[in-house]
Amino acid sequence: MATKHSTLTAVATNPSLVCHRVGPHAAVKTLHTGVIRAQAVEVANSSRSATSRSPAHSESLVEIARRAQSIVDPNFQVLGSEWNNRVESLVRKAQTSGATVDYGRLPVRVVVVGSSLSQTQQLLATMIDEPLRENMATQSSEAETVLAALAQSTPSQSFTIKYAPGPVQLLIGHGVTLDRHWLQQSNLEITLLIDPAPTETTYDLLYDSEAVLFVTDDYALSRSAHRPRSTGERADITHELLSRFAAKPNVHLVVNAILGSDPSQVMDGIEAAAGASVSEIVAPNLIPVRISDALAANAALRKALGDQESASPSNAYWNNFSTLYQRSNVGSVNDLIQNLESRQASQALITQSATFLLQHFLDESLATATHNLSTLQQLRSLASEAQEKQSATLKQSLERIWPPATAYTGQLSHDEINVWRPASPGSQSAVDQAMQQTDDVIESTFNSKLQWWKLIWKVDDVRKELETACAGFAASLESDLAYESGRLATLQVEQVRAADRLLTRFQQLAQQLSPSIASVGRDAALVTNEAEAYRSSQLRTIEPSSLMEPIHRRRTQLLESGGPIDMLASKSRNLAVTSSAAVAVTAAGVGSASVLGSSLGLVDASSAALALDPSTGLGLGLLTLTLVGWRMQGQYNKFRRRFREDWQRFSEGLDQDLKGNFESVLRQQITGPSSVVSSRILSLTQQWGSQVHQQEAHIRRVAAEMVQPHDPSQARRDASVHDSL
Repeated sequence: MATKHSTLTAVATNPSLVCHRVGPHAAVKTLHTGVIRAQAVEVANSSRSATSRSPAHSESLVEIARRAQSIVDPNFQVLGSEWNNRVESLVRKAQTSGATVDYGRLPVRVVVVGSSLSQTQQLLATMIDEPLRENMATQSSEAETVLAALAQSTPSQSFTIKYAPGPVQLLIGHGVTLDRHWLQQSNLEITLLIDPAPTETTYDLLYDSEAVLFVTDDYALSRSAHRPRSTGERADITHELLSRFAAKPNVHLVVNAILGSDPSQVMDGIEAAAGASVSEIVAPNLIPVRISDALAANAALRKALGDQESASPSNAYWNNFSTLYQRSNVGSVNDLIQNLESRQASQALITQSATFLLQHFLDESLATATHNLSTLQQLRSLASEAQEKQSATLKQSLERIWPPATAYTGQLSHDEINVWRPASPGSQSAVDQAMQQTDDVIESTFNSKLQWWKLIWKVDDVRKELETACAGFAASLESDLAYESGRLATLQVEQVRAADRLLTRFQQLAQQLSPSIASVGRDAALVTNEAEAYRSSQLRTIEPSSLMEPIHRRRTQLLESGGPIDMLASKSRNLAVTSSAAVAVTAAGVGSASVLGSSLGLVDASSAALALDPSTGLGLGLLTLTLVGWRMQGQYNKFRRRFREDWQRFSEGLDQDLKGNFESVLRQQITGPSSVVSSRILSLTQQWGSQVHQQEAHIRRVAAEMVQPHDPSQARRDASVHDSL
């Protein structure tokens, strides 16, 4: 079957599939746990052989371990702790290889992984079953013993077979020893994984192996090809693992013929199950087998061996064995694993496996960093969009009362429906109109009730009359402000809900960031706490008084003790008292003099000096009263002008104060909750982004070093590098 040979570059193109956490708390799907069709794998066509697929395979194991260690540096690590364990295992392997004199005889670990429905256990049985070794009288099949031990092991747990002379012995930790010459000769350790689970333990096992046999069957492949799978539905776990590790050196796919599908149907099934790129990679390493024929072949061999003891042995059993065994093609599997070390030294096998681990580590670290940067960009966009909405809310609410044409003058207009609109040229603003109304009331009070000549007997009414007049200070604006406060109260509820949605979305995106940003969980919790603290300490229910505060403040200043009204009333009282006293003294003096003048004849010369003519006394009294009244009018008008000046000072700038207070209410009580969250999000994205960029730059530096030409002096540096491990 002709196919184009390809190599896997393992570059993740979808950053949403790169976080390597597994379990229910995983933030995003990983490359090795995602849906098959979402596997982010690029395939680069190449004519290189399967044993040279890694661009850095010429590097030593020690150098590979050193590079892997640099990626798990706490300052630059992007992936989770599971990769720390893999790097530690790689470092131990490098240290062991450096301390081993016979480097070429390190064990070669082969993993056989597949579903029980694909007869993976039976494949192992056919591989280790040797009827010629059995003593039919005293021993049962060793393969049956191994299968019995396998059946007692925990599902989805690895089962290891190692060489040891003598009968089958159980190993501590799920495994057996088996006396097979080819296990010893080929320096093999075989690990069986039936019905694998997508756990980090499974991935660790596959990363740590030197060769992998994935076992499936044509029925499972046919089902993948003909059954559409909905988004999010898991594929066959074996097929998922194949997609993940297809580019690993010495990976082969064993397809058990259950339906008897032809090769083209098998390839279609592989493409449907694992993707076109994976099917191209595994096509040269595809081994079709018939496990049922292999089992039947061994049964025929046993019958042939038993028939040898009969009087007339037949060749039928031998012929049947030969036919079935050749058709089963299990011999190709045996030949493959038994000759791994002969084709490549164990040093090359281990180094190739380590290089694949490092390449995946780099690829997924880079893809995770890219995913984190993408998530941070989403967070920045989220915060920027929230701030744009906040600005739009401020602008719309403010321009509803202060349109752009009058935004800098603060002019307000007032119409019959109590909606503030821009004032027309030459017209009075709502504030001016309200001030004019109060001013007219004050002026009317002075002109009709508080004339200067009424001051003496109405001095006690000055405070009451002016307080009554000023009590309606800007009263016409209060109905408009009450309407606006009700509208803002509704808007406040909407904005608080928007802040809740913003905070929820922030927490969702923050959870998608990989564990490489250690402070994400703490920082996200702090943002939530800050948002709650702002609401409890700053957020207040908007009431009509919220927008009327400048009016209430001025009204209070007018009415308070020491204010303009109080000063006018006090001065008016003093003026009335002094004027009344002057009038009383004048009247008393003039009256006394007039009495004395009328009785001059009865007094002596000394008393005559104090006497006046009655007509003269009356004139003098009128002159004195005129002078007192003139002074009283002048002083009272002076006090009145001073009050008017104070009044003008209080009324000036009210429109600007109303606008400033309105904008303050908008910023603190309307957009404040969202503003607190969005500003913290922008601050955190900048902080997190700096860390992720540093991590990405470090990963790219390590990756760039891998593609450098091999240094001939590398061997001389291995010893010093080994010491650093």
